[in-house]
Amino acid sequence: VDDLLTKYYPELNKNSYLRKITLEELLTYTSSLPFNLPENIISIKQAQNYLLTWQPEDIVGTQWQYSNIGIGLIGIALQNKKHKTIQQLYSKYILKPLNMPSTNIDVNKGSKIYFAQGYGEDGSAVPHSPKGAFPAAGDLKSNIQDMTRFLVVASGSSNAPLSFVRAMQNTQTPRLEVGNAQQGLVWQIHSLQNSELLNEPEKMEMGSVSVKWLTKKQQELDANKLIDKTGATEGFRAYMAVIPSKQLGIIVLLNKYISNGAIVNAGRKIIFEKL
Repeated sequence: VDDLLTKYYPELNKNSYLRKITLEELLTYTSSLPFNLPENIISIKQAQNYLLTWQPEDIVGTQWQYSNIGIGLIGIALQNKKHKTIQQLYSKYILKPLNMPSTNIDVNKGSKIYFAQGYGEDGSAVPHSPKGAFPAAGDLKSNIQDMTRFLVVASGSSNAPLSFVRAMQNTQTPRLEVGNAQQGLVWQIHSLQNSELLNEPEKMEMGSVSVKWLTKKQQELDANKLIDKTGATEGFRAYMAVIPSKQLGIIVLLNKYISNGAIVNAGRKIIFEKL
């Protein structure tokens, strides 16, 4: 994760700011990249042109700013490294080994009849989001059965291969402190003694927040913490949380868009009741 993004995406080398960004900064939301691409950008070529003229508002690596663009670029880097699509990589390394047959980026016509109808925050029906320029960020479709299989591994309660266990633990190891939480690779990490865990504001902070990087010695996995992640597209919400030391976890999938705080507080309330 110390490698530079441009090692795997050399087309971005023309932007001096992008040349400084590491994969770790993309995975910890400290790249200073914005939350999303502009709505009129729908192809990877358009996204690349946009990024070549991008300038950060903060010094790379100093601020936490949630970014779907960052995760999308991780997907591109993986594709370029392995010379396979992100769908093929997911399938080979995650979906088939964990028996998650209903989880895909590309869904055939016959399966679309099983799509849930999504609803916006005002209750109106919304169409499914079209495939974006960065399919690794927000294009994955799944169901509760498949996500439960992933949850079992994330919560430390499966007999998954050792390589899976080590990879999951690596993502759940903190890299930095942001506010009253820690940031792993995509996962956020919270002390169980944090009295505010069940009282997140409706509109949770998405950046820009100053960070404090942990030393390599401080970057140790603590299984007795709440480790979680939200996700959303127009009309849908998702939340996953685990406490590995208790082999406990929850996955919440909704076909309505609600605030971050609402789904997080509900999911955490349920998992704490199980404690």
